[in-house]
Amino acid sequence: MPTDLSLSFFESALAQFNELVDRLSSADSQNWEHGKLERYIHESGTELLRRLYQGHLDLRYASEDYQSEVVGSDGETRPHRRKQTQRNLETLFGEVTLNRVGYSTQKPEVSALYPSDGILNLPPDKYSDELRKRVAVEASKVSFSETSRTISSTTGGAIGKRQM
Repeated sequence: MPTDLSLSFFESALAQFNELVDRLSSADSQNWEHGKLERYIHESGTELLRRLYQGHLDLRYASEDYQSEVVGSDGETRPHRRKQTQRNLETLFGEVTLNRVGYSTQKPEVSALYPSDGILNLPPDKYSDELRKRVAVEASKVSFSETSRTISSTTGGAIGKRQM
């Protein structure tokens, strides 16, 4: 059962859901043609899913345990903790922002580590695996330009032609 605290991370999603229901319940929407209704539900529903994803990521960050010692595969210990570092992730639902804890050294040549990135199995760049899969399916059928347009019109994600 979710707690009041965990529900607070989903307030934006709940607001989006309530807005969607209110609009669909309005007298105005009773006159919409099915195409307009379907477009509205798709666009608002995709935004709802993006907000749910963001809420989940925010909850994970709030629940993240600090580690006392992080050692990389290079053998270097990263004793310095940096809270709330951010990175963006482009998903099927649109862009979300990940807050996470980074661990670093005083040495500029030693890269920081983000254990939560590993737990989430994040890619090195900003595009989620599911968005990549969708791009691969579309690109196998049509040009990269058309794939880019299709991804933008059928998902909340955006990916440039060069990134394909």
